[in-house]
Amino acid sequence: MVDPNVARWFEQVDKTRRGRLNAAELQEALKNNNYSSFDINVVAAMIEMFDKDRTKTINLNEFNELWKFLGSWRQCFDRFDNDRSGQIDAGELSTALQQLGYRFSQHFVPVLMQKFDYSGRASHLQFDGFVMALIKIQRLTTAFQPYDRQRNGTAQFTYEQFLATVIQNT
Repeated sequence: MVDPNVARWFEQVDKTRRGRLNAAELQEALKNNNYSSFDINVVAAMIEMFDKDRTKTINLNEFNELWKFLGSWRQCFDRFDNDRSGQIDAGELSTALQQLGYRFSQHFVPVLMQKFDYSGRASHLQFDGFVMALIKIQRLTTAFQPYDRQRNGTAQFTYEQFLATVIQNT
């Protein structure tokens, strides 16, 4: 069942009235706390995740699922935005990752900040960067697990297996 508010929002951004949102229309619908639009790479990832019929667009039902997904990530984001700045800094991201069950070194969080702070400053993640970072981590973790036979965070694979894993999951 599609939430009526979500349906209204979908209709407002469906400029072509096709009953489908392309990347540009979806980007208009998705905003960060500072009212900036989501980065187009994040929008493309959202379409890829929720486009069940592989049209490179999303229909109302797919949009509804996307909206629920983002709502749960929004709650997570807000829970870790301790200073209520509307952004996640490196310390807040580190705490979030730990509480979500990831154990990374102190050297890894700056890598995430550099990659997913779309402002280019590598100091704070807007909501879209936070979501994209966690999507990438989840995808790559899932792809890594078959190689981590002892479940200790280490694996042995060939360079080609590594490349195939990364290419298929990024």
